[in-house]
Amino acid sequence: MERLFHEIEFNLEVAAHSQDNEVGCPFEVAQFDRALADGTYALFDDELRMKVRRAYILAKRANTFVGTMLTDPSDARMHDARLAVEKTRHPFEAVKACWLAKF
Repeated sequence: MERLFHEIEFNLEVAAHSQDNEVGCPFEVAQFDRALADGTYALFDDELRMKVRRAYILAKRANTFVGTMLTDPSDARMHDARLAVEKTRHPFEAVKACWLAKF
């Protein structure tokens, strides 16, 4: 669980750079995928699972937009990537707050 928490903190840092030239760093998802595979995710209560799931759905979606932007760095692609990254910030903040309240 500690690895997933560190990944969430890293992803908060990535989300914080949605409005500058640092857009392009993908969100890390390895520990989330691992938590799904090894059953750790199932140990979370419903509230935390819902918040984690929402944040990572948006992060994986943002990774798609960032990947597209890197292959086609047009203004439209940059705008889409920035928006997708920005949409992850509040969900990851909610995950961290919920996590800290429970553990």
